[in-house]
Amino acid sequence: MTIYDYIENITGYSPSKYVSDIKNELENDKTIPEIQTKQWEKGQDSNGNIVGTYSEMTEILSGGRKQAGTPYTFYDTGDLYKQTKAIINEKDNDLTFIVDSDSPHKKDLFDFFDKNASPVTSFDPEDLFGIQKENMDEVVDVVQDKCSSLLIKNLKI
Repeated sequence: MTIYDYIENITGYSPSKYVSDIKNELENDKTIPEIQTKQWEKGQDSNGNIVGTYSEMTEILSGGRKQAGTPYTFYDTGDLYKQTKAIINEKDNDLTFIVDSDSPHKKDLFDFFDKNASPVTSFDPEDLFGIQKENMDEVVDVVQDKCSSLLIKNLKI
């Protein structure tokens, strides 16, 4: 008998309901998307690499808002940041997640990197999304908090 079986036997709170509740909690929580956008504020991809830096022309065209030599922050209209979310996938009572954005500007951003790629500076735009290893402890903390809160609430501990 697993802990899930035990919980279901004494409370009626099934493992599938528990996993579904965790999925919903995590999808509605803003912490994982905020971890993602903090990486972008540093100009970093999911591997911790600086994606690129602004040129002098960009500094001029932005009226100094974007400084030449500083890393791309991917914040222009704010859509990419505002529409970033954690997508939780559920299979066999296991959860996995990805980070993505519904921003209409995401395609333009990816096209920019595809168009400007060179053998020396190639960058896979898909690497823009994903939590760096050193930030995974924050994700684990959020997941553990949601899991324990749901158990406490539903087991009436």
